[in-house]
Amino acid sequence: SATRVSTSPGAGYGPAGLLPTLLNLNTTRNVRRLTHDGRSWCLVVTSDAGRAITGDEFDFDFDMGDGAVSVWDLGTTDPPRILRGKEKRINAIALSADERLIVTGSEDGIVSLWNLQSAKCEKSFIAHDENVEGIAIHPDGQKVLTASRDGTVKVWNLAHRGSSELSDETPGRADLMTVSSTGRRAAIMVEEKRVKVFDTRTLAILEEHKVRDWS
Repeated sequence: SATRVSTSPGAGYGPAGLLPTLLNLNTTRNVRRLTHDGRSWCLVVTSDAGRAITGDEFDFDFDMGDGAVSVWDLGTTDPPRILRGKEKRINAIALSADERLIVTGSEDGIVSLWNLQSAKCEKSFIAHDENVEGIAIHPDGQKVLTASRDGTVKVWNLAHRGSSELSDETPGRADLMTVSSTGRRAAIMVEEKRVKVFDTRTLAILEEHKVRDWS
């Protein structure tokens, strides 16, 4: 499957299998392929297009599936800085508005908060029973929304990890989370080829749309 990707002003970053490739949106030419000893499953880019951060899967201890975050300096060809935690493969990643915090979601349902400046994991907690497939940071910087293969969406208060769960009469694998610039609405894609838009304060479903192609 392709790496999940986010773009930045002035540059685009596109996937090529499990090897994310830096693309120039004006010429559509490959600029750089981000390769290391692991596999990348998701990617975000800083607003100045200076750094890319990938959520990865490595074979650190002879057991493929160890998760890590790689921070790439796009102005050089140096290897990335690898940030290791205790989670398994990282499926989802988000970058805070001030670009100081990385939030990741992993195959084993763990959400982790990473300090980009200190390169340390500040907090980890079990958020879901199954894979965390989508993550979005609320514009207020105080909450994180997570979507999981267990069919739930949760809103987390970063100060005390409290959460509210989105109830769904027809649960399905939640995926591909995004939140609006105002923070009042968020959208997820679910397994039944539907996009759901909900209120981030009440968690009430506001809209639901069919999509033609799950991919």
